[in-house]
Amino acid sequence: MRRWGLGLLSLGLVGCSVLAPQGKPCAELVTFAGLDPDTGAYNLVLTAIDGRPVVSKPLYRLAPGQYRLELMEFIDDPRLAVPLKQRRSQEMVLTLAPMQRYTLAARLVPEQADDPQRYWQPEVWQLEPQECRFPKRKNT
Repeated sequence: MRRWGLGLLSLGLVGCSVLAPQGKPCAELVTFAGLDPDTGAYNLVLTAIDGRPVVSKPLYRLAPGQYRLELMEFIDDPRLAVPLKQRRSQEMVLTLAPMQRYTLAARLVPEQADDPQRYWQPEVWQLEPQECRFPKRKNT
């Protein structure tokens, strides 16, 4: 049974690499940018794209298009009155354009700092042009 699982996993990975848009423009999504809290922008992590869980990392390269992002904040602010166990992720729908870098941030909503449903909002903190192309596969 173990061999079948590994074989199917390998086949799935190969299938994904064959379908990758090789040499095509992409967009970059930065989710953990080492932001300075004095700017009012806090770090966050991406937990899912279009409902599929992802491994958290600071940079994602995605094909241009619309995505539903599930995000979790890392807000450390004395005004925040929501206990850690009541903090919730937020969903953000974002349309990515090619050759752009989107830096996402969590923004504390001070007027709602005690409401577990509304205490923060995800936002595009910075948008800048960025050369981004998916690598071409080498012919072997």
